[in-house]
Amino acid sequence: MSFTEKVKDFEQFHKSKTVRVVQGSVGGRPTRMLLDKDYSGVYMSREHALKQSYISKSTIPGSYGYLGLINIGEITIEVAGKKVLLPVFLSELTKTQETLDGSKWDVILGRSFFEKRKAKLDSFDKRIVTFGDDNDKMIECGLVQLKESPI
Repeated sequence: MSFTEKVKDFEQFHKSKTVRVVQGSVGGRPTRMLLDKDYSGVYMSREHALKQSYISKSTIPGSYGYLGLINIGEITIEVAGKKVLLPVFLSELTKTQETLDGSKWDVILGRSFFEKRKAKLDSFDKRIVTFGDDNDKMIECGLVQLKESPI
């Protein structure tokens, strides 16, 4: 791929509502996760937290701490064969999970994950993620496009 093609891909990626997703595990259970440095921490969807018994059905925003943000606790997150322990939060107000292909993710990995794993995103090849804490191990992630939000 030539440099000009990479530049065009770079511009197209940022014009579209494309996001990076990886497959890994949270608490030892297979989970599809969104990589997004715009979030400060690690966030889990209510549906996934209920399904995996991290919270009870009676859990409501504000019941365990700051209103709207519930600390589920420190949970082991594994991506690319390496496990890290990070605090995970339940947030009702996360990025839309509706994608053009109908797929979704259950967890958003934010800056705390990037800092812990020393993760770097490739500026030109959007599918490549490098982990500095694992001898610069590179993995390929998936790309999905979000549906247009009515907001």
